[in-house]
Amino acid sequence: MKTLCKANILRVSNQTGRCLLAGIFLLCFFLLVQSCKESGSDQAVETISVKPDRVSDYKDVIDHLRIVALSTTKDAYMASLNKVQVYDDYFFFNDNKDILFLFKRNGDLVSTSRRVMGYGKGEYHLCLDYSYNAYSKQIEVLVPGGILFFDCNFHFLRKVTFMDKELKSGYFDFINDLGENHHLLMEMPGSMSGERTRYYIYDSKEEKIIYSKSYSPDCQYITMQRRNISDHDFLAFPCMNYTFYKINLQDYQLTPFVQLDFGEKAWDEGDIGGSTDIDKIRESMLKTKKSLALRTYKSGDMLVSLIKEGPRIENFKTAIINLKTKDVKVLKYDYGTIKIPFMDYYLNGVIYACVPAEKLADYVDESLLDEESKSVFASRSDDSNYYMLEYYLK
Repeated sequence: MKTLCKANILRVSNQTGRCLLAGIFLLCFFLLVQSCKESGSDQAVETISVKPDRVSDYKDVIDHLRIVALSTTKDAYMASLNKVQVYDDYFFFNDNKDILFLFKRNGDLVSTSRRVMGYGKGEYHLCLDYSYNAYSKQIEVLVPGGILFFDCNFHFLRKVTFMDKELKSGYFDFINDLGENHHLLMEMPGSMSGERTRYYIYDSKEEKIIYSKSYSPDCQYITMQRRNISDHDFLAFPCMNYTFYKINLQDYQLTPFVQLDFGEKAWDEGDIGGSTDIDKIRESMLKTKKSLALRTYKSGDMLVSLIKEGPRIENFKTAIINLKTKDVKVLKYDYGTIKIPFMDYYLNGVIYACVPAEKLADYVDESLLDEESKSVFASRSDDSNYYMLEYYLK
């Protein structure tokens, strides 16, 4: 069971790369406060109390469950997944072989990046991150030194090569789109040598930086999740202080938006004993029974966060938070009749989780399925590809 848990944790964490060698939490928190002051933000941060021990019955939370079988055509099969993105029209995946897969929401394969992997023009051999730009309807692949642009069939369109000194010398592992030609780029966390990691707004039409700013190392400390943007402007860092941010789409400032209060269950500097050794910090985070918010998404007035409370897979929970009412419902991993998989994405009232065929039965309560999904579930086989589970919330 521990091996399975570690494998899932690696899926959540591996792509973040080198961890920031953090100092004590109070120093990090001070830097965060200073960063907010520097940005001119004196806005009060909404605080919501989360008590993970108060678990809800899953039938009081989940209205129904839909199963989408991903295509079983030859090119559609994926290795272990690194990242899952969900859009209004598409599912977009990256597997551990660095291949990108674009599927329609009904599970049909649109295209893969297999034929553009290489060292030639319009090809990549290392994908640092990727995005489907909902504004331009193009696929973007972040590579060392630039961005490759493709249409939805992975026909090469163009490449921009970073010419700004800051971008040429940096190493980035995150791209997200704030407009048709405006992209948020984030550096891979570095060290606590006094340097402050920066984020950049890059204009791919003008091929230059139009904004950059350093942000607090506290925003990038925990390496057990990828940074992500949801709801256009909600930015979730792997924070020690459980604070999540909004990015102003006009002036690109980051401001604290909401903070989760876990009370005595919160992880703090005392849990690492003042250590700055990265391996010891990671080990502490793996073993701790304190609550860690690993992966968080916002959509409308709802916030959903994957919570870790121990080293085993059954120690994971999913917190569903109404930002208006501050009502919190918590799903545990194992209910006996059904298990709740690790959330891969949350959008418009639906929690998404992509699971392999051999695990599908663990995550399904047939009483929650519609007729179409019952048929999909009954026809599963060893030849099946991954399945996308869609948990519609009440």
